[in-house]
Amino acid sequence: MLVNLFREPLGAPMPPDELNELNELNELNELNELNELNERLTKRAKLSRKVSPHTGRRAFGNNVAGAGGSPDEVQALLGQKHPESAARSDSLG
Repeated sequence: MLVNLFREPLGAPMPPDELNELNELNELNELNELNELNERLTKRAKLSRKVSPHTGRRAFGNNVAGAGGSPDEVQALLGQKHPESAARSDSLG
């Protein structure tokens, strides 16, 4: 899960629209580095499928749901604006 470390609100989930904003501002070097790190770690762990920041985000949401978290809690923790987004999570839908 990506978290705001340099912009307000600090420590809050970084929703996809903020990533799009960074893309428009050509500030995606850090995101590209994160993707490269994920790719290296995936190979190092000899995983059979690609692991991306989005994969981690979905896994986090599924873990919250699997531990008894409500769709509202998943939505809040992931910083999602629309309830339907949390409902699309594997464990919730």
